[in-house]
Amino acid sequence: MQNQTIRSILVGVDLAVPEGPDAVLSAAARLAAALDADLHVVHAVESGPLAPPLLPSLAQEMEKARSALDLYLDLHLPEGVATASRHVGLGRAHEVLADRVGAMEIDLVVVGAHREGPMPIVMLGTTVDRLLRTVSVPCWIVRGSVELPIRRLVTATDFSEMSRRALDWTLDLAHRLGTATPGDPPVEVDVLHVAWPAALRDDPDRERSILLPNLDTEIASARHRAGGAQAVMTHPRVLAAVDPSRGILAHAAREKPDLIVLGTHGRGSMARAILGSVASIVAREAEGDVLLVPPTDRS
Repeated sequence: MQNQTIRSILVGVDLAVPEGPDAVLSAAARLAAALDADLHVVHAVESGPLAPPLLPSLAQEMEKARSALDLYLDLHLPEGVATASRHVGLGRAHEVLADRVGAMEIDLVVVGAHREGPMPIVMLGTTVDRLLRTVSVPCWIVRGSVELPIRRLVTATDFSEMSRRALDWTLDLAHRLGTATPGDPPVEVDVLHVAWPAALRDDPDRERSILLPNLDTEIASARHRAGGAQAVMTHPRVLAAVDPSRGILAHAAREKPDLIVLGTHGRGSMARAILGSVASIVAREAEGDVLLVPPTDRS
């Protein structure tokens, strides 16, 4: 099977003492082990004037942060997991993370989502939100422990090149992270297309005659690009919803997948100033993990 390139994974830590294990660090370590990828860890120091020459007090703070990072990893890194690099950078957290992505040729970033206040909507933290608009590699947003082997994934397509790339990643991760013991049921992937309810009402045959065949074609093409993915069971599904993000979120709430995979919009001079409304809303409000896949790995 032709795999997506994941040779290196980057995870950021803030050194705040968690209540129990560090779920994001543990998830990154588990994914690195399963994908046979190098694990890189970064921490940002965001105090004082950020341009050299550094004040003596800031230089001391950087050295303390390096020692604190080593101690934090000794305490919270899963047993038997080694890091390919440990880096403390000076600057805003999302910029330090983005710089590290380029410097180490990172293929996947693992980040944590944060709830801000008592609002029912799950908001991404400011650092994560800015990072997602900056880096040009896929970002895995962790909201709990990543349990492997993975059993169910959800992706969505509007038949665009962006969503085809997300489908490629979905099938590949299903194949690589869903491998378990022989005889286990295959990994399941729901491939969704959200249609305007009025269009389905006005043309009752549209789902059967047009949309489902189009979904079958997309899936077959993705399997061909992947070289197989025979161990993955795909379910093409047409959902009726005015807002595609609400349709995806409702489906995920019912099915409780291990991972939602979506493509993102916008790159180039805007530095992905917008993610795309569907991906942005799902990333903020999904109950489980979300992987956001940009148009290209490098821009």
